[in-house]
Amino acid sequence: MTLKDSYQNSLNLQSPNLNPQKQRIIKLLREFKKRKKDKPYRWIKLNRPQYDFDNLPPEKKIRQFLGGNKSGKTTIGLIECIKIALGEHPILSKHIPTPNVGWICCPDMLLHTTISIPELLKWVSLNDIQKLPSKNYPHLIFKNGSKMFFKSYEMKPIKYSGANVHYILFDEEPPEDIYKEALPRILAYSGYMFITMTPIPEEDQEGMTWTYDEIYIKATPTSSVAVVEGSIYDNKANILQADIEEFETKYDINERMIRIYGKYREASGKYLHQFREKNIIHPDYIPSKGVNFRGIDVGISVPTACVWVRYCYIPEENRCKIYVYREYAKKEEGISFHAQRIREETKEEIKTSFIDPKSKSREYNNAISVQKSYYDRGIKTILANNDREYGFSKLNDLFLKEELYISSGCPQLIWEIRHYYKKASRKSQDEKDSPRRKADDSIDALRYCIASLPAVIRGTGEEGEIGTTAYKFKNSKTGR
Repeated sequence: MTLKDSYQNSLNLQSPNLNPQKQRIIKLLREFKKRKKDKPYRWIKLNRPQYDFDNLPPEKKIRQFLGGNKSGKTTIGLIECIKIALGEHPILSKHIPTPNVGWICCPDMLLHTTISIPELLKWVSLNDIQKLPSKNYPHLIFKNGSKMFFKSYEMKPIKYSGANVHYILFDEEPPEDIYKEALPRILAYSGYMFITMTPIPEEDQEGMTWTYDEIYIKATPTSSVAVVEGSIYDNKANILQADIEEFETKYDINERMIRIYGKYREASGKYLHQFREKNIIHPDYIPSKGVNFRGIDVGISVPTACVWVRYCYIPEENRCKIYVYREYAKKEEGISFHAQRIREETKEEIKTSFIDPKSKSREYNNAISVQKSYYDRGIKTILANNDREYGFSKLNDLFLKEELYISSGCPQLIWEIRHYYKKASRKSQDEKDSPRRKADDSIDALRYCIASLPAVIRGTGEEGEIGTTAYKFKNSKTGR
C-alpha cells in the first residue's frame, strides 16, 4: 500500500482504525471544506478598514474606500457587490431586494478581464452563477436572477444614462462626468454607490482629484457620504512586511502618502494643514457685535478679493475669536467697479481695511497708485503686513486653537484653503516649502487681516474694544 493510499484510507469514515471522535472531526472538516467552496465570500478574513466598510450604516448611500496600492480595496468592493447580488449582505440586503441589478466599473475592459472578473470569481461559487461574462456578453447572471454589468471609463458618459440600478461599484476613481451621469441611476431604487480608489492625480493635474471636493470633504456624521481609509499596512496578512518596506523606498514623501497610505496629495502637503471642518460655521452663529475689519487683495488679470473679518470677545470663554463673515471676489473689472461693490457689500462700521502692500507702488492708469485710487473712491486702507511665513503660521495657530472660523457663506475662501498646498518639487528645499499659487486671492486677503491685526486687543464688555496698541502694526515693508 502506498503512502497516498494509506492517507486516503485514514480519511475513510468506515475505516476500523478510526474511533468515533476522529470520525466526527473528519466529518466536520469535510463539511467546512464544502461550505467554504460553496460560499467562499462568507469565509474571507477582512482587515480592519474592510470590516468598517462592510459595516457602514444603511443611510450612507455613497461609500468611498480610500486606500493605498494593495490595501484590499478592490476585494472589499467586489465582496460588497457579491453579498448584495446574492441577498446575503448583513445590512444592505434588508434595503435592497433580491434579485437586483448592479454595475461594476473600472478604467478599461482589459482590467475587468485581468483583475475584476478573476477576483470576483475567486469569492463566488460557480454553483451560484447561471451565465459567466464574455467579450461579447459583458455581464454576469446569478441563478437567483441578479445581474452584474461590467462597464469601463472608456465609454462615453451617455452609456451610463437611462437604466436604474441598485448599486454601482467604481473600482478606481471615475471621470467626474461619468460619476455625475451615473449618480442618478441609483436614485429610483434608493441604491448605493461604492468607490474604491487610490487618489493618484493625472499627469496634468495639480493637487487633489475632483473626488476630494465632491465626496471626501462631504463625509460627515449627518451626511449620506462615508469614507473609510486604509493603507497597505492594513493588508499585512497578505503581503510581507519586507516587501512593503521595499515598496516604500521607490517613492518620495508625497508619492508615498498617496500610494502607501491612500492620502490625497493635499492631505500630505497642505499649507493650511490645521484647517478642519469644525472651523466652518453657519452665518447664524456668528456674533453680531464685535470689531470689523476688511482685507483686500488687488488683482488685474486675477480676481480682486475682499474678506470681512469680525473680532469678537466671547465672555463665556473669556477669550476673543475671529470670524470671517463675508467675501467678495471678481475678475477682470476696474477699481471703480470693485470699490463700489465693496462699499455696497459693507453694511456695518469697518474699523480698518488692510490692502496688499504692492498696491502702494502699483500704478493705475499710469497716474496714481492702486491704494490712492481706492481712497479716492471712499475706501481708506492701511498697507498690510505681507510676511507670508508669519501670516500662515498665525492662521494655522488660530485654526488649531479654534479661534478662527469661516462662514459657510464664504465658499470661495473655503475652496482656496482646501486647495492651497506645498509644491511637490524635487528641487531645492525652499521651493518645496513654498505654496503652489493655484488660487489664493481670498486667502491673501484673509492673511493681510490676520497678520496685521493689532498686537493687543483687549476685550471689555460685549463689543470688544481695541486696546491701546490698536494702530501699532508690525510691518517690515512699511514700518507701520
